[in-house]
Amino acid sequence: MTDKQSLIHNRRIIALTAAVLIVILVVSMYAIYRSSFPLSKGSRASIISGPVEFSVETDRSDFHQGENMSVRVSLRNIGNKTITLTYGGYYMSLDKRAYFDFHVLDENYTRIYRWSQLHGETLAGRILVINASEQVTSYFSWYMAYDYPNDTTLVAPGKYWIIGSTRQAGLSIDGRENVLLDLETPSIAITIT
Repeated sequence: MTDKQSLIHNRRIIALTAAVLIVILVVSMYAIYRSSFPLSKGSRASIISGPVEFSVETDRSDFHQGENMSVRVSLRNIGNKTITLTYGGYYMSLDKRAYFDFHVLDENYTRIYRWSQLHGETLAGRILVINASEQVTSYFSWYMAYDYPNDTTLVAPGKYWIIGSTRQAGLSIDGRENVLLDLETPSIAITIT
């Protein structure tokens, strides 16, 4: 191999090595950039009122159109005394009593879905006792349809807001102070693609 051929060969090796190093550098920088974003996880919003924290939660915030979305609505006794909720009725969700409710708003903040509108209320008084630090959770599924199961038209892709609701209940603390509990959570945003 002549000196000229050796020089050309060495330049090719150097150019190839530089190209590989640039690719590795770009991939590494992208990986570092992507790791700076929080992992895709559920969304949660809550409100505190007196001795209770009321919250709504989903497993994640990005969904594909037509997917089943799980929604959890919870009330936690954050006080140091037992509280009692008195409901005039309750609903059934996934074979369990559902004391709470949730609704979905579209991009124009128009309510397009309310879980309780599609489920019959059992008109039987129900007393729910929640000790200090305990939590009661209602579990729901939304099939991303406007009026499932009556209207199975899927909602359009876009941004939506989920809000939890306690429904009206009497609230007493250690058997005293009977007040009306009627809370809504702040909204959580979800995106449907």
